[in-house]
Amino acid sequence: MNLSKENLRKLQMVEFELLSEVDRICRKNNIQYTLYAGTLLGAVRHKGFIPWDDDADIAFFPEEYEKFFEACRKDLDTEKFFLQDYRTDEYYRWGYAKLRRNNSAFVREGQEHMKYHNGICIDLFILYNVPDKLIFRKLYYGCFFCIRKILYSEVGKVAESNLIKKYLYMCLSRIPKKVVFSVSNAILYKKKAENVDLMYIPNAKSCKHGIPRKNIITNTELEFEGKNFYAMSGYKDVLRMAYGDYMIYPPEVERESHNPASKIKFPDDINK
Repeated sequence: MNLSKENLRKLQMVEFELLSEVDRICRKNNIQYTLYAGTLLGAVRHKGFIPWDDDADIAFFPEEYEKFFEACRKDLDTEKFFLQDYRTDEYYRWGYAKLRRNNSAFVREGQEHMKYHNGICIDLFILYNVPDKLIFRKLYYGCFFCIRKILYSEVGKVAESNLIKKYLYMCLSRIPKKVVFSVSNAILYKKKAENVDLMYIPNAKSCKHGIPRKNIITNTELEFEGKNFYAMSGYKDVLRMAYGDYMIYPPEVERESHNPASKIKFPDDINK
């Protein structure tokens, strides 16, 4: 589904509402987070959403996310929002969380059969420690590559067109979700390391060795859509790692959203 400019902006404003709820809870409970990925780039280059971007990202250290998870039990406006991770939604199979807007829908293409809450969302990533030694880091990434494939298998067994891969996903989907998360939580690297990374999503090649912890320990604030949000203090170095000269716009052919949806319903679309 191709969004009109008007509907893309409506989507961004719902996501801004979700970002603001995360920020409200974190400020109230002294929890650190940072704008992340395209949302961080948008704050620096556009002081808001990248004009063609259709998602929003926040990242936490693991201990800060757990504080946020607990704070949501008492402070989240549950009439409007739902904190989704593998513990709160029995059908959810990703290793990072989302904050969802109730009374809305954003159904990804190929995931129409998935039963989890599918409201408009923002991604809440966790920056895990990764081993400093390259050989151990490669082994670590290999383990989590397998875990990601197992978690994705519920989608892959339906959406995959290659028959061999489809069969493999069908086999992997038989592994209980609880077992997968028990294993992944047991092997997460606990030692505080020089680098952190996202274990549950593929890495950009430029960041394949992780993000230096020193760049994200101390928070600063950046303007985003007229409101200040927390951001990593070393955001310039991190953006340079991820995007090169991040102030230069990409070619027009690359200025497109990257989360195709088969259905979108906004909170004010009462009859849809």
